[in-house]
Amino acid sequence: MGGVVLAEQAIVAVRETVDRVRRIDVDQYRYGFETVIESEKAPRVCSEDTVRFISAKKNEPAWMLEWRLEAYRRWLTMTEPTWARVNYPKIDYQDILLLRGAEAEEDAVLDRRNRS
Repeated sequence: MGGVVLAEQAIVAVRETVDRVRRIDVDQYRYGFETVIESEKAPRVCSEDTVRFISAKKNEPAWMLEWRLEAYRRWLTMTEPTWARVNYPKIDYQDILLLRGAEAEEDAVLDRRNRS
């Protein structure tokens, strides 16, 4: 019986919330807001230069850069696997944006929309 009471209380709380939201004057805050966060974009190409660029931006030690370059060179020798019953468009690794900062997701979403 207690579960029924809790469910009814939850329904009442949801209704109250919906009613409050409906009463909000949508024009009362017409100016919006903006959060400025510095961000940078790496070149839109997968290369050793891109690996160096990102490593430099992250102030990584030389050994980390060498490790990443070795991993990149090994990746170049690999072939993409084919999976049974999985269909997806071929990935263009030379057209990938590597981004940092808050703008990253927004830019990536806009980029995907512009290609559609």
